[in-house]
Amino acid sequence: MLRVVSRSPGFWQRFLRRIFRAQDFYSSIRLIVGMALLLGITPYYVTRDGCYGEQMVREPWFGFANAIIRWLMFAFCYWHAHRHNDSLIGYFMRNHISEVSSRLHDIAGVGTAVVLFIMPLLMRRHLRRAIETLVRIDRRLRRLENPVDYFQVQYSIAVVLLLVTILDAAIITICVVCLAQMEVRPSWELTFVTFYELIVVSMTICMFCLLAVSVKRRVRLLHKVSGL
Repeated sequence: MLRVVSRSPGFWQRFLRRIFRAQDFYSSIRLIVGMALLLGITPYYVTRDGCYGEQMVREPWFGFANAIIRWLMFAFCYWHAHRHNDSLIGYFMRNHISEVSSRLHDIAGVGTAVVLFIMPLLMRRHLRRAIETLVRIDRRLRRLENPVDYFQVQYSIAVVLLLVTILDAAIITICVVCLAQMEVRPSWELTFVTFYELIVVSMTICMFCLLAVSVKRRVRLLHKVSGL
């Protein structure tokens, strides 16, 4: 019994490190950057440089086209909902307050779409500069023999994405069940804009938390090196 207990932690550590085996910051953020590219949040993706074999972020034409198409879809869906007086709140109650709330939600939704899809394109160099700055800090920390644990970074990202996916899936399931019990079938425009907005906002929050935690982790390592 004692041998089994003593070997199990080592086995699970080796198993997890085979899955999460990032060697640098680019490898650790490949998953979340790829998902953000597919959702239209950022035009970047992580790849290797053909000349030197180093990993870097690139701007494919697909990233720009995808973000613009997503924004146009959002604008069309909100226009369709406004034209047909269609809203998620309206399925639960119909009065003056619900109509005003629906119109405010449409206005806020268009603004949210601009912030989530257009602003990242205009300010994309800030994200790239932040990632490259973190990579340079990691190289200097490695020279000081105090490297960043990329296994922990990649593992934390995977756990956060899993929890956010479960939360969003639970919210979507509850909404679908409630509408089904009310025998309501909303339009695909309203369904798309409601659920997709939830997913995109969740992913954007995850990316912000990733950058914030990354900065915090490196500041802590710098304090450790300086002896503070």
